[in-house]
Amino acid sequence: MKAAFSEDHQYFLQDLKNKQALWQQYTILLTTVLTPINRERQLFRVLLSANGDAHFKQQLWKLVADEIDTRVDLYNAPFTDKLPRHYALVMNVDGLIGLIEAWLNNPHPESVEHFSQILTASQLIAPLNLLEEN
Repeated sequence: MKAAFSEDHQYFLQDLKNKQALWQQYTILLTTVLTPINRERQLFRVLLSANGDAHFKQQLWKLVADEIDTRVDLYNAPFTDKLPRHYALVMNVDGLIGLIEAWLNNPHPESVEHFSQILTASQLIAPLNLLEEN
């Protein structure tokens, strides 16, 4: 995963001004990261389960949090002060990992490519935008 993230950072700097290209690149990165996870679905399901490996979960959480911090620096766009930074980071990391867990546990999972698009969209849509007005 770290290698995929590092490689993506090269493109990240080039695409920063072009948001559509940036999100396309993010989807490609997620596809690269999710492909080996998909190949070892059962192993990842066990590792991330309630009785799984707590150390693995902590390592994964730290890896994702570090990557978000790196991207915040590359964007040169710090977290807003509307929510304390720590909570914003927890919301983002737990959201991403939670969606991956749900995908791993889905008996009829989306393809890696489709799920990568879902994860990308999850980073763009605020929680209230998911609610329809009556």
